[in-house]
Amino acid sequence: MNPRKDYGPLEVELRDCRPGFTDEAKEEFERNELDRALRRLGRMVANEKVLKEWKRHQVFEKPSEKRRRKEREGLKRRRKEARRRERTRR
Repeated sequence: MNPRKDYGPLEVELRDCRPGFTDEAKEEFERNELDRALRRLGRMVANEKVLKEWKRHQVFEKPSEKRRRKEREGLKRRRKEARRRERTRR
């Protein structure tokens, strides 16, 4: 079964508000719209670091581990900023 075929109520709503489309064109339009929306949602979740935060809260993190993680993240951030500054100087 192709998972892209069954969108349920969304398919009906889009079909109702888009008269003049053939069935194939409607289906392609709906698929593209849904794919685009899912990609946007994925980017938003990644940018907000929601999943990373959620996974981190799944288990207890000792204070010493938390401190080391924050130090590593800070070091990584500073290196990244330095690379960006180096690229803009050229």
